Amino acid sequence: MARIIVSPQAEHDLAQIVDEISDTAGPAVAGNLLGRIVAVIDKLALVPNASGRLVPALGKEIRCHAIGSYNVYLRYDEAADVLLVVRVLHGRRNITAALFEK
Repeated sequence: MARIIVSPQAEHDLAQIVDEISDTAGPAVAGNLLGRIVAVIDKLALVPNASGRLVPALGKEIRCHAIGSYNVYLRYDEAADVLLVVRVLHGRRNITAALFEK
């Protein structure tokens, strides 16, 4: 199983998602969604080379995996055996490479 690292941007994305869902649907719904996202990322770490479809327009070796209305963007470093969660964004958002620049 690859080690999972969550980028600061992805942590911010998740916190914002939880806040928004808590405000609209309640904390229980937000917690359930967060739990689903974390569970899927854990499963993806078991097969990191197949952890979503490659999206080269967004950056080198960025992969995308949909979870409900959200997309988890990942990068796998095979040499270090690390699955980096780069961003977690709503699927209806206009996703551009600028969102992945540091």
